Amino acid sequence: MASPSWIILSRKATAPAAGDDGLPQGAALSLALAAPPRVTTVKLRPAACPVEPDPPCRHKFPCVLAADPSGLLLILTPPPLSERDEGELRTSRDARGVERTIRIGRVPSPRYVVCDLSSATATATASPVPDPRELIFNNDLGVIAAPGGGGRFMVVEFQTIVGGREATLLCFSSESGKWARKKVANPLPRWMWTFSDIVSHGGKLWWVDCVAGLLACDPFAEEPAMEYVQLPAGDVQHGHG
Repeated sequence: MASPSWIILSRKATAPAAGDDGLPQGAALSLALAAPPRVTTVKLRPAACPVEPDPPCRHKFPCVLAADPSGLLLILTPPPLSERDEGELRTSRDARGVERTIRIGRVPSPRYVVCDLSSATATATASPVPDPRELIFNNDLGVIAAPGGGGRFMVVEFQTIVGGREATLLCFSSESGKWARKKVANPLPRWMWTFSDIVSHGGKLWWVDCVAGLLACDPFAEEPAMEYVQLPAGDVQHGHG
């Protein structure tokens, strides 16, 4: 049977136990394409996603955050079990002079991997994305293939503060293996951006706000120029976000 020309990809991925995953030998991920209206689901091996996540973590299951037409998938995975964090003791005194001591524990951060799919019944290797040690809002993350392909890519987050005319692109390059920051213009300084999706199209990343419009830029440029596309008046979804 020929592969479908398009698919419905589930945001929720699965991480079956070793031996129960049915994945090809050496594959970190499998994606058997299902013809619509059936939904295609990503399967991850324990090497790419732990079967037993760390209990204190906020994200218990892997999920697909973004995709690139070349076959790249940006996937969030829960952190694996780690050594018990004893936390930090903090003492405070209230207005009556009563002293209280509490223990502040660490909430483990999720992990990110970029998978490069190779075929319709895809096997792929997973490239881990290092922790930027900065706050990441997952809804603002996108992935885009580098010009010329070759499996190279960039993971990008759009960061801004309401009222600021300048924004930041927090970028991870697979070529350098490092995170970097690039300054861009914020087209609507007074707007609190709320993105429903990040789309890779035409060599650019597009951040989609269903009320304000779209932002787009080429993050590979030395000095990215941020474009703003306003939605037609009849398409504005009042009450979003």
